[in-house]
Amino acid sequence: MKTGADKLDSGTADLYDGAVQLDDGASDLYDGTVQLLDGTGSLDDGAQELLDGLNKYNKEGIQKLTELFGDNVQDVLDRLQAVTEAGDDYNSFTGALPAQSDDDKNGGNAVKFIYRTDSIKAD
Repeated sequence: MKTGADKLDSGTADLYDGAVQLDDGASDLYDGTVQLLDGTGSLDDGAQELLDGLNKYNKEGIQKLTELFGDNVQDVLDRLQAVTEAGDDYNSFTGALPAQSDDDKNGGNAVKFIYRTDSIKAD
């Protein structure tokens, strides 16, 4: 009979330890759920802010460019790309100077042209 009582006592202690672990786990689960809800709220706020920013970008950027260039947006982009590429290869109207350091790939030259023109108005 003593062996059965010892087993019962040992099993009761194991059951108690398991109940304590279950309580700790439930508490951790609750804390994690609160954090998840807070994170979900932050994500929702960020998503709304992103949506507002995209709407503003569309209204103040994309739509204005579309109004300005109409169906010729790709032509304008192609021209800007060509000008950029041509500028990358240009060193100086007098020729390239020797490089000042190993990091200096363009021979120390930086050429900028500034043009002033009358305003250009779209029809």
